[in-house]
Amino acid sequence: GLGNVRLVFFFTLVLVATGWLAPRLFRLSRPDSTAVEFEVIVRNTNLGVMLKASLFPAAAGASTQLGDSVLFTVLLYGGLQLLVAPVLIKIYSGTQ
Repeated sequence: GLGNVRLVFFFTLVLVATGWLAPRLFRLSRPDSTAVEFEVIVRNTNLGVMLKASLFPAAAGASTQLGDSVLFTVLLYGGLQLLVAPVLIKIYSGTQ
């Protein structure tokens, strides 16, 4: 339901904030911070798809509904990150 979509949305916001804050706490350079922020977006989605494929393979059985829910969540997260990416690109393209 929409409650689950909201949870994924807020989780995405927390990860974006963490990806922004962590490099600054470790005093990484601006290019390194930018690279970390974008890598977090791509790697989390790729890791989620890999885990879904490993733990819930496409086969007829009792776990197909759970596997479909996991895939939906991972794709929703990736889609939300795609919506955030243009904003980050706009911010960082003007600062370098």
